[in-house]
This record gives sequence, structure tokens and C-alpha cells, in this order.
Amino acid sequence: MNSEWIRDNIRLALGFIYITGNGQLGDLASRPVITTSRYRSNPPRYVIVEGRKVRRHAYPLNISQTQSKGTSHPLINECDYHLVPWRRAINSTGEPFRSWILYCYGDYRYHREQLNVVPHIWEMFLSRQSDRRISGKVKQRLQSLAWLAVQVVASDIKGDDREYSYAELGGMVGVTDDNWRMRYEQFWRELLDICHEIDATALYKLDRQRREILAMQREALLTTT
Repeated sequence: MNSEWIRDNIRLALGFIYITGNGQLGDLASRPVITTSRYRSNPPRYVIVEGRKVRRHAYPLNISQTQSKGTSHPLINECDYHLVPWRRAINSTGEPFRSWILYCYGDYRYHREQLNVVPHIWEMFLSRQSDRRISGKVKQRLQSLAWLAVQVVASDIKGDDREYSYAELGGMVGVTDDNWRMRYEQFWRELLDICHEIDATALYKLDRQRREILAMQREALLTTT
């Protein structure tokens, strides 16, 4: 699995991409212009349907195209069309992977997805501490570190590396450097490992979903031809 290739396509799929030639006004100007008018003479109000005379409920319109040429436009541009399987795969990964992908690979519009990611990170962390006794005060500090771990890994994915010294990390939770190294450093590394694990799993699930979607599209094309 080419993780970087998948990441690049995710960023494209989540980006606000709209490709057009001359803008909305230019697109409207290039469309054929038509004029509509009612029939000047009495229009035929009755038609024969299955041997019966049926009265129309409305007058038909006489439509004529005034431009000599009219150009057709696709309903969706080629770039968006190729990104459809990626977008569908993102929404099919399930939680917390969907929120993780949106937060780490999307732009500012998906910043609130962090609220959905952190609780899952915290639950996974607690499930791996069943053989340890952690006081309530330490748990409270570790919860703030869970938020920070998600932000650090997300920044690393986006290319904005954030490296904190022991003094900075200890100051964030209100402990000394020695206390950090003795009691919190291992917890911090475990939180980072969980974030990287979720990222790897999310990429794997997304790539698998994308392949399934493409296979379904190919099968649908074969059945229609």
C-alpha cells in the first residue's frame, strides 16, 4: 500500500475543487439561446392516444434556437469524477476513522472533527492500561495530552512538524521535568502510537473501500453494455 499516494488523493478529494472555463457567466453565455412563444394560430388542443381523442391541459410552446451553434457541457468535470470513489470511500470507513481522515487531511472546514476523534483515542488508551493504577489527577492530565497528541500527529501529517521538549510538555500539564520523565513520558509515547495506529488503519480501510467501489462501478458498466 502506497501511503503517500493515498494521502495525496485524500487531500485532493477533501479539497474545495471547482474547475470551470469562463466562470458562471461565461458558461451561461456559451449555452444555446432559445426563444419561446405560443403558436400564433390556434394550436392543436386534441391528440389521438390509443384511438381516443384526448384534450391537452396546456398550450404547447414553439421553441426555436437563435444561435447557430450550441455547445454541450458535461454535468461533472473530469477531476471531480475521478475523485468520487475517494469521497465515497472516506464516508464509508466508519468512526473514528472517518473523523480522523477529515481532521488530519482536510482543511479548516473539518477542524471540529477533532471532537469526535479524541474520545476514541482516550478509550483506546484506557483499554491498554488495565494492569496499571492511574490516579484521577493523573488521568485528568493525560486527557489534555490526548488532545495534544492528536494535534501533533495531525500537524505531522500536514507537514507542519511540532516537536515539544520535556520542559514544554511538563509545563503544559503542570509537572516538573523529572516527574514528566518518570511518570508521563511513557504515557505520552503510547498516545502518539495510538494516533499513528489509527492513521495507518484508516488509510488501509479507505483504500480497501475504494477498491470495492471501483469494482462495483466496473461490474455495473459491464452489465449495462
